[in-house]
Formats: sequence, C-alpha cells, structure tokens
Amino acid sequence: GQSPLHNATETWDEMSPVLVSLLLDAGATDLNTRTWLSTKTLGNAILSCHQSPEVALKISRILLRAGASLDRVHYEKSAEQYLAKGERMKPHLARDDHFRTLKNLVYGTRTRRAIARLRSYATRDCLAAQVRILDDPNASASNSVQRLIATHNAGMSAILPQNMALNYAVGTRVVLR
Repeated sequence: GQSPLHNATETWDEMSPVLVSLLLDAGATDLNTRTWLSTKTLGNAILSCHQSPEVALKISRILLRAGASLDRVHYEKSAEQYLAKGERMKPHLARDDHFRTLKNLVYGTRTRRAIARLRSYATRDCLAAQVRILDDPNASASNSVQRLIATHNAGMSAILPQNMALNYAVGTRVVLR
C-alpha cells in the first residue's frame, strides 16, 4: 500500500501542497520510502508534472526542503533522469515555466547538497590534521602554532568560496570582498 504522504504527493489538486506540509509537520517520516511501485514521494510529485506542473513544483519544493532524496525516486532513476523521461514523453513540458523551474530546483538542490558534503569533508579533514598537530609530542609550541595556522588556512580555502579572504591579525576574522 501507500502512506498518506505518498497519496498526497501523487495528486495534482491545488490543496495537495498544503496536505503534504501538514503531514510532514505532523511527523510523517516516510519521505524516502518506496511504494509497491518502487516510487518515492518526490517521484510521485515529479510524475504529477504531467497533470499540473505548478502543483508538482510546490510539492517538490516542500519535499526537498524536508530532505527528500534525489536518488532512485522511481525504480533506479534519479530525479533528474525521471524529469528527463517525463520531458521526452510530454515534449510540451519543456515550454512550461513551472516545469523548467522544477528542473532548476532539482539540479540546484543536487549542487547545493554536493557542495555542503564537500565542505563537511574539508572541515573534518582540517580538524583531524589539527588534532594530529596538537598530539605531536616532538613539536615545540611555536612550531605547533605555525602548523595550526597553515592547516587552518588550507582548510578554510577549501571551505570558503573564492570571493572570501582570510586575514590574520590578532585573531582570525573573515572579510567579505
């Protein structure tokens, strides 16, 4: 069977986004579970694009903000692949503003999540290096401080966007340019 959240995501009624929000606020936890047709809630929302791209966009935005997975939304297809399939089957969707916005939302979400994951890896690696420096019994205090600053600079350059610079004076502060 299907859960109430799955049912709410596969309808294209104007009240569906409200119902999806209410179910998530009430604690629906089956955001990334599959139906008997091997479709996740985001896959249901994408499928409803054929009927109402505007409602599909609203529901997809709610689901993505709640943490819906972009992977394997319908069988083995990612959200991007499922959108492309829908566009091949219904070429008129390519001209629909809501459908194009949905595609941009999915691609943008994938990109933002990948960047956040890379930043977390860089932060974790930087912290691990700093712990190794502090644990080094052979290092002098001044040498450790210099190595920590170098490690911090390297880690922050991997984490911060290109338009930011680090300045070291008395302490560390980030200055936007």
